[in-house]
Amino acid sequence: MARSGSAEAGPAAETELVQVVAEGLGTIMPLLPPDLPAHPKLCHSFFDTVAFMHETFPGAMASLPPHVWGALVGTLFQGLGMAGGGLALTQVVLDGLAALATFHVKDALAGGKGVTDSNVPGPGREWAGCHSPLAALLVRALQRVVFEERGADVVAAAAPALLPLVMAEPEAVRAFRADLVHGIEDPQQQRLVSVACESLVADLPQALNPRAKARFLSQLESFAEVARAAARRK
Repeated sequence: MARSGSAEAGPAAETELVQVVAEGLGTIMPLLPPDLPAHPKLCHSFFDTVAFMHETFPGAMASLPPHVWGALVGTLFQGLGMAGGGLALTQVVLDGLAALATFHVKDALAGGKGVTDSNVPGPGREWAGCHSPLAALLVRALQRVVFEERGADVVAAAAPALLPLVMAEPEAVRAFRADLVHGIEDPQQQRLVSVACESLVADLPQALNPRAKARFLSQLESFAEVARAAARRK
């Protein structure tokens, strides 16, 4: 009931509510235990809240101060790096990432700036060696799919987040492909991985519609299968 009432609040009330909760997240994030997945209730509650904020108030989130944006994006990046939480935790983190990335694509298509390094600061305007926060989140999510989570379920869970991220940062996919291929010795495996990875950015859709999502999921499943096979041979 609380969620339904919040979604019906006016723009000013939405922004105030989101800022209060986001500031709270930024405050408690440094206090979270480093072994967060070892505390399932705390872990799931925290990332479920992050996912809810991105999904329910995407428009109001755009008006938050840069340091608040940075804290929220940082929690998602941290969540993608956590091991041992299982698919349920991964799903919660990816739900939040999907909401953030979907907002960015829709806002950019409407003429807005979405999520950029101008409103999400990173150390030295760098995010894990990437030029933008979305590129860094995209690369980290791909690493999770290829190297850390080997089941088919995680591919389906990641697709809703990865499609808008790929639409926003196709060059980050190509940079990931180059790094991935560089670590593969077999020429045939290199070629297979390169083609499968390139399919993710070929003929990108202009809208996030069901047909585009189904097509991308099929491409992501093929890429994950090929890339995981190549990674096992290394």
